[in-house]
Amino acid sequence: MIQFPRNAFARNIDHALYGVNITGLVQVVKAKPLFAGLGVNFSTVGSFNSPVIRQIDFGQLEEWDSRTGSRIVGFSLFGRYFLDLGSSSFMPFLELQFGSNIFYTSTNLTFPGGDESTTFFESSDWIGTYGGGGGFSLAVSDRVYLTTKVNILIGQSGEYYVKERDFLENAFSTTIDAFDLKQTSTDMIAWNIGLTYTF
Repeated sequence: MIQFPRNAFARNIDHALYGVNITGLVQVVKAKPLFAGLGVNFSTVGSFNSPVIRQIDFGQLEEWDSRTGSRIVGFSLFGRYFLDLGSSSFMPFLELQFGSNIFYTSTNLTFPGGDESTTFFESSDWIGTYGGGGGFSLAVSDRVYLTTKVNILIGQSGEYYVKERDFLENAFSTTIDAFDLKQTSTDMIAWNIGLTYTF
């Protein structure tokens, strides 16, 4: 799965977001080309890691490894209607989608050479999304299809962290200091390509 930020979202994230998408489909009515589905996806917005200095008891300083990552977990319900324009080996379809994306950012601190670590959840926001698009399924075998689709998704406004384009590498105490908190709409174009197995 590749997601391309659009509109205000693209002003803060000027690169494609790569991830994975897992979906399941069931036929709504027998002998009708209408299906309903549920999807779950995961993608990374950006990450940054660097050693940082932490002060512990009695003013002693230690160097820890710090890593901050900003990610999206999405859930969607969708309806898919196969058009009577192809054949049993090539099946185009239209799709409507409704769901939500959870934008979250966390920082993990790890002591080098040891097993001690701490994770901080910096922020999270549950953001609604809806849209639609189309695609096609191409038969690879009797039960396996290559499926690709493109959806235009309208995302509601929400908060999310993005890595600053310009920052001073030694100017932070943890790697979250290299990120800015933004709030905009979260429109995207999502392109999926994968294999579909029919039971």
